[in-house]
Amino acid sequence: LELVSLAVDTGAAAAILGFSFNDRPTPKSVQALQDLSVKVKLYSRDAVSQQRLMHHLNRPVELVADLAFLLHPVDDSEIVSSVSQWIGEQQADGRTVIGVNANSMHVSNFKEGSLDHLIQVYVDALSELFCKQQFSFVLIPHDFHSGSGIVSDDELAEAILEALPAQMQAHCVKVPAPC
Repeated sequence: LELVSLAVDTGAAAAILGFSFNDRPTPKSVQALQDLSVKVKLYSRDAVSQQRLMHHLNRPVELVADLAFLLHPVDDSEIVSSVSQWIGEQQADGRTVIGVNANSMHVSNFKEGSLDHLIQVYVDALSELFCKQQFSFVLIPHDFHSGSGIVSDDELAEAILEALPAQMQAHCVKVPAPC
């Protein structure tokens, strides 16, 4: 934030593009964003973050697509080949494959507020789907941050996979991290 402030002080156009903003920002981060020049354009990657930013900063924040959508896919890696092969095998057996990105940021949405409860919610939901139709699941980690009570998507996906009933595990795969 200090660098982008320096950039606008020199007359350069500057923006912070495609970022999210959590529901419990530190006072220091809110103050740093409030101190930014209005010449620094802010672009949030999701509507929830956009609303949080506008609430805390009392300034316009534009909504844009995540920069990840501009990345070119890598089709020839060992991980992609392995997961693609697994998906093909599941589909050849008449199964519908569903991608799941479990994220521990949702722990705070539950009265119980525990990671174990969140894991059980995912296990129950996937089990219910599994019993209704021939579904298979690919657990897809996205966020690899951990610490401060937050479990990474990779750790959460692994915990969900381990908690699933044995008969489901053959129809579930976790994309290895990093991918």
